Amino acid sequence: MIDRRIVPNGRRDHFEQSVHFHNLLNHLSPLARDLTHRCRTSSIHRKRIRDFHVYKTIVREKLSIIAQGSLPATARKALGREIERSLTLMDKIADIDLAFDDSNPSGAAIVAEMRAELREHIRVAPVSPLAHLPKSKRAMYEYLFGLVYECSTNRIAAKALIDRIMLKIV
Repeated sequence: MIDRRIVPNGRRDHFEQSVHFHNLLNHLSPLARDLTHRCRTSSIHRKRIRDFHVYKTIVREKLSIIAQGSLPATARKALGREIERSLTLMDKIADIDLAFDDSNPSGAAIVAEMRAELREHIRVAPVSPLAHLPKSKRAMYEYLFGLVYECSTNRIAAKALIDRIMLKIV
């Protein structure tokens, strides 16, 4: 229902300031504040979930590099520390009460699973596909692969390149 007592101003870009107009604003303001609060809360929640999944992708990427078995022990440990930092950030996000739906495991369970996988990779070095090479040649390839990862801006492309090189070597 339209209240005829709320009248547009002369330029038709607002309304005449009157008791009726202020009464309308007083009734609409709580609704608008609630809607604004819901939008902001939802946006923050979506950002946290997005950040969690970005870190999850980064950890999976780095775990696959360790599992590849082409890095020397020092580079593997350094990568393990980077993974641990990402897992810590994921832990913080998961602790903020993210609403993971029933079809997906909780954030804490995902982090625990990835942490266990990291411990296993660090504890037991993956069998290097370069193991059949002489020690000096293997060390040279491991050093080269470490440089490729270090100098590459895209770890996925670097891993793909090293996979192709290892196929030629093996």
